[in-house]
Amino acid sequence: MTTAIVCTALLAGLLWVLSIRTSRLRGKAENQIPTRTDDPLFVAMRVHGNAAENAPMLSILMLIVGFSDPPFWMLGLMVLATAARFAHAIGTIQTHDMAKESPLRLGGAVVTTLAGIGLAVAAVVVAGQVATEVVA
Repeated sequence: MTTAIVCTALLAGLLWVLSIRTSRLRGKAENQIPTRTDDPLFVAMRVHGNAAENAPMLSILMLIVGFSDPPFWMLGLMVLATAARFAHAIGTIQTHDMAKESPLRLGGAVVTTLAGIGLAVAAVVVAGQVATEVVA
């Protein structure tokens, strides 16, 4: 359960740091609704929005899986998903333009998706184990 809690805390921290960054840039921006893909506020809003779209479900799955005594591969998925979220955020911020791709951003997105699917499968496995224990 410790890995699940730590990974969830890291995702929450990432989300709040990105929120503060977005608010700071919003306070400096002339245009509060930017549309240019290279506008720093636009990039900040998308990075924060993307994290907000992924972190909650990943956190729920991690805590569900962490409820049991998960095997190493499930713990690895938690760490991988968390690292992927950080990689995506860093890669997006470093490009300074949402129209440009970066290896970190792309890799973070792909690994987040794959790890998220893996965690969903792991949650089903855990649910099956819990159901079996209840019946037995």
